[in-house]
Formats: sequence, C-alpha cells, structure tokens
Amino acid sequence: MFIVVCGVSGVGKSTLIRNLNPDIFTLPRSVTTRLSRPSDPKSEYVFVSHPEFNCLKEQDQLLIHQYFHQDQYGILRTDYDDIIRSGKIAIKDIGYDGILQLKEKLDRAPCILIDSSLDILEERLRKRGDSIEQIRERFSQIKQELAEFRRVADYEVTNNSSIEEYQKEFQKVLGYIIGGRK
Repeated sequence: MFIVVCGVSGVGKSTLIRNLNPDIFTLPRSVTTRLSRPSDPKSEYVFVSHPEFNCLKEQDQLLIHQYFHQDQYGILRTDYDDIIRSGKIAIKDIGYDGILQLKEKLDRAPCILIDSSLDILEERLRKRGDSIEQIRERFSQIKQELAEFRRVADYEVTNNSSIEEYQKEFQKVLGYIIGGRK
C-alpha cells in the first residue's frame, strides 16, 4: 500500500510523516533535480541533473514523476518495490500530478489532505525561514492547490492545534486506512 499525504507548503506534512513508527511506515526516497539543502536528510533524496532525471523517465524507472517549482521530482520503482517486499507501508508527501499518477497505477493509494488556517501557515513558513517573497508566492497559489488536493483526497486532517493533537488526528486517520475502513 502507498499512503499519500498532500497539502500546501509549510502545513506540517513532513513533521507528521517523520513522527511515524518506522517499523510500519517507510518513506520512499525522492529523486529530484533541485539543489540539496543543508537540512535535507541524505537518506530521503537522490539528487540528479535534469538529463539524468529524463533518462530515468525514458527508461520507465520512475513510479511517478512531476514538476514542482521548476524542478522535477519522482519515486524510483525499485524503492517502492523494496518497501512492499519488506511488508511495510510506503508513505510520502506528493503533489497533485503525482497523486493522479499513483491512483492510476496502484490498486490502493489513499490520500490524506493536511490543511491549516492561513495565519498558522504563514507563521510556520516564517519560522522555517521562508522570505516574504516566497510566502507571497506560495499564498498566491494556495486556493488552486487546495482545490486540486480536495478533488483527490480521501481524508482530511486540519492542523490548527498543537503538533501532539495534530499527530493524534493523523494517526487516527492512518488507523482507519490500515484497518480497511474509510
């Protein structure tokens, strides 16, 4: 099974995923053309050039691929296959185009939308170091992104409280998914 987590930048998707039990959930690596950041966990990314990424696409080595902010992102088929063979559940923050691809390719790819108020979102973006310009750019796209995510989401968790409460709600939804209930 591949569980998709979606939502606009800064809403807390990565925090929620990183707090999950690694004996049950595994994060497939992202193959990306974007530049590495000092805060990037090396185990979560494979950094490649645009020509290398295009080669992976042409050779059908990517389960999904998408553009996001002028860079390409994908998930290696071999990473996903290894997770499934291990008996774990793949979970990943994926954009709209990637979600559509996954839902088309996999029998079970439930999607959880993570949402937050705009005030809380702006505060989180500022705390993580985004510039005013970056925040304005992200906010100009939020309504469209949320509308797209709501079209494909099977569940929604709203993050307007503490991370502990937020994590509990997220875990509850994951329990429904894993238990086969919606």
